[in-house]
Amino acid sequence: MEQAPETAAVLCPIGGGGLISGVGIATSAHEPHPRLIGVEPEGAASMAHAWRNGGAEKLEHVNTCAKSLAAAVVGEHTYPLCRQHTTALTTVDDDAICQAVRHLLFNAKLCAEPGAAVGIAALLSAELPTLPENGDVVVILTGGNMGREELEACLK
Repeated sequence: MEQAPETAAVLCPIGGGGLISGVGIATSAHEPHPRLIGVEPEGAASMAHAWRNGGAEKLEHVNTCAKSLAAAVVGEHTYPLCRQHTTALTTVDDDAICQAVRHLLFNAKLCAEPGAAVGIAALLSAELPTLPENGDVVVILTGGNMGREELEACLK
């Protein structure tokens, strides 16, 4: 928030909910509060599942190229924090995630793992709730722990 004081929205990856819970607590301390939008892989949308069911409940099946976000269930402590501080959730499919990995690699010269690229995937595929008209949009990129097989799958 110090680096981007005009932040109007933050796009944050969601796996088990720890990162978005911490980001939510941190951003809620600022006025005005930026919109916090959680982004999940379509094949592992455990937080959206929890929101629909009123609490942490295990997904029957998880299938995504974003292995770092492939949580079948969100944390019992992170669910209420995410619910309290997050404005909206959205999902992106694996094709959009791989497109984002390629975009970051070739255009921004950043090697981001698929789970880190979901916010960019949401922007590129326009899979977002309405963003504020004014202010900055911050996208959290969370890691570059990608094996050769993961990278090759995204380069196809």
